Amino acid sequence: MTAPHAYDTPSPVNPVDIAADACVLLANHLELLAHQMRELVLDEHDRARLAAAVTQVEKALSTVTIAAASPSRATTPPPYGEEPASPVTMTIVTWTRPAYHQEDGRWVATGTQSQRRIHVSLDGEHTVCGSQIPDHATTVATTTDWHLHTDCYNCAYRLWPKHAPAGYERPTSSRDFPLRRTGTSWEQMDAASQGRDPGIL
Repeated sequence: MTAPHAYDTPSPVNPVDIAADACVLLANHLELLAHQMRELVLDEHDRARLAAAVTQVEKALSTVTIAAASPSRATTPPPYGEEPASPVTMTIVTWTRPAYHQEDGRWVATGTQSQRRIHVSLDGEHTVCGSQIPDHATTVATTTDWHLHTDCYNCAYRLWPKHAPAGYERPTSSRDFPLRRTGTSWEQMDAASQGRDPGIL
């Protein structure tokens, strides 16, 4: 494991802000392009590219809609002095999806599968970060120690206010996985992963 790079991930931003801004930008761009699109003569290649792009957008919007409609994803921290919630048994899941690469300006399936992140689920149907769990997903564990398994920043971000693990640093981006114990440096994490004496862990 290597230390995080500054260019890997931008500074932490509320996922709701990101989703809302992305939806507004997409809508604005499509409205601006609508007139030009009506004047274009599209060939079969253009139509196929647009159809693939629309399908991808529809899937993304479906994920955001499911997350927004969920009643169980409160992220407001408990009031000052309130006891933290009791440990909750959660399901750790992951799955694969077809891998694609760009070829002549198009996304083409490679015939292989790419691994998704390791997510946390409270209901067994959707991840905490809002994705619907597919039928072919693999259950990694059923545990209260969700923090020992997930590498999904958005899952950790939403779980932290009520289910923060004692003695661990709160992640600020996707670079902060696996989670570090309080007071543990990246050098010590590297040492532990390489079988050397980490000092304090």
